[in-house]
Amino acid sequence: MPDTLRKFKIEEEDHRQRLLSGFATDVSNQVEDNDRHLERFFVITSYAYEERPQAASEFWADTDSNLYGFLQWFSRRVSTPVVGAFCEMFRAISEGEDCAMAAHSFLVEGSNVGRHRRSATLSWNQIFDELEFYASKVRESPTAGLTNTSSYNGKPKAVDIDEPETPAMLECYLRLVAHLCTQSEKIKSWVLSQPRKVFDMMFLLCNNTVPSRIRARAYDCVRAFLDLRTPEVTTNIWTALDSWVSSGFSSGGNIARPAKISNSSAWAEEVTFKAISQDFTEMNAFVLLLTALISATAQGSDLHDALPFPEQLGSSYRMQGIDPYVDLVLGKIFATRLANLEVSQTRILSNSVFAFIGACLDSFNEDLLILAHRTHLSLDDAMSASSLLNYVRFHPFSRILEWMFNDKVIATLFSVSHQNISEVTNAQADSPLVFALSGSIRAMNLVMDLQSTYFDIARPLVKTQSSGHRRPVSNPALASFEDIISMHLRIVADLAYYAGSGHQELAEACMELLKKFSMSRKLNTPQSAKFGSRVISNRLVGILQGNSDIEPIAKAMTQNMVWDRREQLAGPEAPCFVTKYAILDFLEQTLSTNPGQPNLAHALLGFVCHSSSVELDPTGVFAQHHSLFDAVLKLSVEYPESIDGRMFSWSCELRGKAAHIIHLLWTSTLTSALVLPVLKENAILSVLWNGAELVSPEVLWEGGTAQGPTFFFDGGSKAFEWYVKERFYLYSLGAAEFRLASAENTSLWMSQLLSTMFGVTIIDDEEIPNPMVFDMLDFLDMEIINGPAEPETPLLEGIDLSTFVDTDDAGLPYYNVKLIGELLALKVNHLKKTGSLPDQAAQDKATADKLSALAQFHGINRSLSLEAERLLALQAWSDLVAVLVRKCSTDSSDRAAMALQALQTISPKLEYYAALNKPETKIVASLVQGLLDELDFEPVVLQAGRVGEIASDKLFQLFKVSLRAIGHPDTSTELHESFYNICYRYLTSIAGTTTSSTARQLGTQTIRAAGDNLIDTICEDAYGAAGTCSIAALLLLDSLAQLAIEDNSQYVTDSLVRSNFISIL
Repeated sequence: MPDTLRKFKIEEEDHRQRLLSGFATDVSNQVEDNDRHLERFFVITSYAYEERPQAASEFWADTDSNLYGFLQWFSRRVSTPVVGAFCEMFRAISEGEDCAMAAHSFLVEGSNVGRHRRSATLSWNQIFDELEFYASKVRESPTAGLTNTSSYNGKPKAVDIDEPETPAMLECYLRLVAHLCTQSEKIKSWVLSQPRKVFDMMFLLCNNTVPSRIRARAYDCVRAFLDLRTPEVTTNIWTALDSWVSSGFSSGGNIARPAKISNSSAWAEEVTFKAISQDFTEMNAFVLLLTALISATAQGSDLHDALPFPEQLGSSYRMQGIDPYVDLVLGKIFATRLANLEVSQTRILSNSVFAFIGACLDSFNEDLLILAHRTHLSLDDAMSASSLLNYVRFHPFSRILEWMFNDKVIATLFSVSHQNISEVTNAQADSPLVFALSGSIRAMNLVMDLQSTYFDIARPLVKTQSSGHRRPVSNPALASFEDIISMHLRIVADLAYYAGSGHQELAEACMELLKKFSMSRKLNTPQSAKFGSRVISNRLVGILQGNSDIEPIAKAMTQNMVWDRREQLAGPEAPCFVTKYAILDFLEQTLSTNPGQPNLAHALLGFVCHSSSVELDPTGVFAQHHSLFDAVLKLSVEYPESIDGRMFSWSCELRGKAAHIIHLLWTSTLTSALVLPVLKENAILSVLWNGAELVSPEVLWEGGTAQGPTFFFDGGSKAFEWYVKERFYLYSLGAAEFRLASAENTSLWMSQLLSTMFGVTIIDDEEIPNPMVFDMLDFLDMEIINGPAEPETPLLEGIDLSTFVDTDDAGLPYYNVKLIGELLALKVNHLKKTGSLPDQAAQDKATADKLSALAQFHGINRSLSLEAERLLALQAWSDLVAVLVRKCSTDSSDRAAMALQALQTISPKLEYYAALNKPETKIVASLVQGLLDELDFEPVVLQAGRVGEIASDKLFQLFKVSLRAIGHPDTSTELHESFYNICYRYLTSIAGTTTSSTARQLGTQTIRAAGDNLIDTICEDAYGAAGTCSIAALLLLDSLAQLAIEDNSQYVTDSLVRSNFISIL
């Protein structure tokens, strides 16, 4: 092998020498095809090592191998015809940090060998000498091949290059440099530390007389340095780029300037952009370079308070900013050139354009405008941009949004987003087709999110501040992106099809956009349109039902709802889990937004939608139990909450979302009559009750118990919250089924429900034990660590936190942690600017304080949310017990016995909550009051037998608890009323019989022990309380007076006289 390679090398050098000696003018026209054995060898070797870093590592480790020796020998005799292939092989063996550093060391060592340009060692010096040589040659002859016409035709000749392989050599040099710099930051830093001006040299190579492929590789090479993400590098590249663009390929004055352009730099910019937009490879590389530049600047701070370019960029010859680059990408490349490319090129380039759009919009922080409105702080002193006004004026966000409402851009956008679903389904997840689709849909999502900020703030501001040089490009007739969707409703069906294609990121983006459409008032306003024999008011539903798209779309989504155990092993990052979550979130949000109107969620779940009602097709998928509704129902029943005894937030949330969707359907007046019979038919309540997992203090929520210090800071509290939500849905369903069974007078169904409530579920004549209804308060008995307190840090001084308290859809308050975090980040920036954080230690402490404060605010939100869900679940359980007691039997003694059983469970909780004046007190007191209504208070009944003794004992305990609660200074008037009623019930039960004398004496003693404050409170409420509380207080005073008479006690009378209540009354 070594001898053969040497022979190939000698033959190649002889052939090249003879060829060069016969050159007179243009080499490229005289080269005859010859066997390129060495090139083939290098290409084969590069394929052998490509994407095999382990093999490459072994190559570099074995410096005594023949191949390594040949590499050293040949690199000292490299020549133009084969240097390109040699560089490709060199690139293949330098993948990964270690191999790249080994290659870098090889090139550095080679720099110490001779410097002759035509036969020198392959080294960094050789590579950059060659690049500088041709860059200088281009600079010295910038107009070669251009004609002195009034316009640039975009087809110049290549520069007079010495050998036909030179373009390939330069291209491979650039590819190698870009590759090595991408693999290692140390290599990038080393290259930038050299005295050569790398960026200027790269852009000099981008003359219009240089082949476009070389220019594209030069852009790639510059882009490789942006991984450093240092402000100096990014600024230098922006400056070099804009200088190159404004120089017009350094073209001098030989190209005639159009009469309409008076500014030479503006004319040069037009020439440059026109040349860039001629070739696909160059267009794509240039767009990727711009995207990397914007991303590199934006990623320097999570706050995104800086412009993604030097603020004075271009100010010497035009309005500062990067609007011309946006116009090039969207106006020339996307809207005009994209349609003329091949299909594969269209997909690749459109994906690059969408990445550019995403980078521009992601780098804009609209929350800064909210902060400026909510606070009185001067953001200009804290922002990285010179001012908030300049931030809004010059940020590419507004120009991007303006182009997104341009007719040509809209047409191209929807053309790219409309693809054959079969081709999409069969495509690889990393194919240009899927990437382009995902990019187009993400761009629409961003426009939907940011359009209000653009129309309400940015566009008016830019119009008033603009100097008049900004060319309007948007369609003024379009007032929102929904107007565009209304003219392209086919996108709704496309999104729904793509969501079922099996591609995770694409499905997630599609469902997010469909959710926004379904929640938009403009797209869901009643606007009747006939499809067949039906009249449908919802346009989104109409387009799908009218074209018979509902069934195949729903079928694909239904298939995505199937799960198995392997999914749980992969966790929340599993593609199938992400798709399920996206579909469930879409259904949940859509149903929550418009629960009483037919919408897209109803149609996909299997309902047939009309103008204001829905129905079930007796022969459709719903009737066949193959609908999306059935899949969601199955998920809500079968998806496990715990894994190996641990409760995870992601599994609880997925199951909880499915349960919430079913809850929304059966509670809605639109669908309850259709859904409840299905739930009854499948015995869903019994199945859920039988499968309910009771929790204890030892249960692990994520990684710790409910008493653990991280409960509110990791996913533990979120898992518990979703667990409690499911209990709320279960109790609500139980109460609804009891009411329905009672209304229908179905004794068998009622018997089955009662059996389940009291511990036995009957399935296929088999008795299966399950928790009793009184055991299902486990979530309330869980002892949970106290929620975190508000953080105390100097960063919060002077901030009114109440301005950052928002309310969710249920009206619950929460801290807007995102806004607080951005405000704290601005304060840290301000402290740095003013020198209040003099060293790195002080800056690190401020950052740590900020993160700690945000974690505490997150914990507070989780604590408040969990507390609200526990109260809702307790209320639902109380309603269920109340309904159970009222509907369980027509016999009053049976109802009384069940009420007493419930009182035995709930009385200790009332005593505990009332003593601490907790919010649960109101719910429990209301339940107790309702249960007392079911008891027969005839004294003879209460005093007879064991049941009477239990009743008397429980009533007395409740009486004492109520008196203490009434006397508590923090007890609300509303709670007073409940406790007055409980006391009144007890006092009436012991009045009027001689057998109750002991009870009356205990009652009197208890009242006396409560103190004078008790009577004073009752008198105040009897006189001045609003509503029925005053009546309840008067009734209690009446019963107290009656007790005093029967017990011959003067205490109550004396207290009423002392308080002057009788004279006032």
